[in-house]
Amino acid sequence: MSENNPYVQNKIRVLIISDRLMDRAIELSNYLCSAGIHIVGLVKNKDQALEMVDQVIDFLIIAGYLENQQGYEIINEYRKRHKTFTAVHWAMLDSLISSYCNEYKIPLMFERTRPISDFVVYLQEHRPSCVALTDEELSAVSDENEQSCKHQYTLLERLKKYFWSNQF
Repeated sequence: MSENNPYVQNKIRVLIISDRLMDRAIELSNYLCSAGIHIVGLVKNKDQALEMVDQVIDFLIIAGYLENQQGYEIINEYRKRHKTFTAVHWAMLDSLISSYCNEYKIPLMFERTRPISDFVVYLQEHRPSCVALTDEELSAVSDENEQSCKHQYTLLERLKKYFWSNQF
């Protein structure tokens, strides 16, 4: 299965947190792993998640709602540390989950009663398509674009002169 999966060479990396539905979280972890997604860790609380802070992740998956609301604080902790990731709530979607997503700025939600294979596709579709650049890299790209624009402008001016001079 993994040979035909285009995401294997550039695997999606996830950290899963759950303090209530550990059996379902383990099932999710096993399936995602079999689908070629790299499981960075499966943790029960904020402290365990903080131990993983140096790991690169694409998604922080909250499996079910967290009984201990302090677990949701990991989202803000990771953001304070400038980690680039997307939080996704994998749960039975209801008003409680919507309120948590709103409060903790969790942009993605997925109904966990749907097939897990659909969740794999969902992650693939929502995977960040680009890497964030540092200020230095951004400056270098900006300088390159500026030079490119100057060359394009010069080329256009020359083409205009050529076509205008060769008219009747």
